[in-house]
Amino acid sequence: MKKDNVIIKLKSITYSGESVGNDIELEIKIRDQIFTFTPPLKLNDTLFLNSEIFRFDSVTNKFEENITIKITEKDFLFDDVGKTDQKIKVDLNKEQPKEFVFEIKVQEFGTNFRKVIAVFKIILIVETTSFEQKEIIILKIKEQAKIYDIDPDLAVTLAYCESKFDPLAISITGAIGVFQLTGITRKQLKNKLNFEIGDKESFDLDKNITGGVIYLAWIWKRYKGKRDQYQKLIAAWNAGPSVIPANGLITFDKIKSLKKRLEAKQLVTCVITNWKK
Repeated sequence: MKKDNVIIKLKSITYSGESVGNDIELEIKIRDQIFTFTPPLKLNDTLFLNSEIFRFDSVTNKFEENITIKITEKDFLFDDVGKTDQKIKVDLNKEQPKEFVFEIKVQEFGTNFRKVIAVFKIILIVETTSFEQKEIIILKIKEQAKIYDIDPDLAVTLAYCESKFDPLAISITGAIGVFQLTGITRKQLKNKLNFEIGDKESFDLDKNITGGVIYLAWIWKRYKGKRDQYQKLIAAWNAGPSVIPANGLITFDKIKSLKKRLEAKQLVTCVITNWKK
């Protein structure tokens, strides 16, 4: 048998039932590997992720894996926890991918000691691949960059500097995914470029990449052919095109926040330094 990698993807998380809080942590354990994630999830929400969380070599065509999934709702006094221990069985001879659905309940006492139960549905996908996730992400970025007439290596380097190619990356300001799309960026994509990424789709790898490249191409039209065009492009990606003048030498003077000014300069340095590598 060809020795491919078995990968396990986190397809989606759904939060239903009754609310037990907003500070939620997901933990998934397989073998000696542990994946943790703090999803920005509210009651009656579904996050569509489709992101790789585990990878290991396949030894046989059929295998079983013990899996532990734990949901923790962090509270001021104590944590409320729901947990399930199950076994997944996979036959690689049959059609791929395989989908597994897990339901975890988290209980706490509400007002008047009434039991409050939240239900979390976790969907995992098991499939095989001979490619690393990073290679897949780079390929997807390059494909989109060619479509929208952006230098593929520049787009790849920008994604690397923004998230290190992590589809589940979340910044302290709420920027999400491979291209670290913010709420403002997604609003501009919808209103000005007719490309919509809903809050629940922000982690979707394909949409995040496509949206990022479309937005980059849109900014590029403002700076293409100008002096310091690439530096201005990256600075505008970070701080917004309204504060990075198109003409003359690149300047960050219109960025009012010192922290944002430094952040924009650091991103420009990272991209220009690593581009072509």
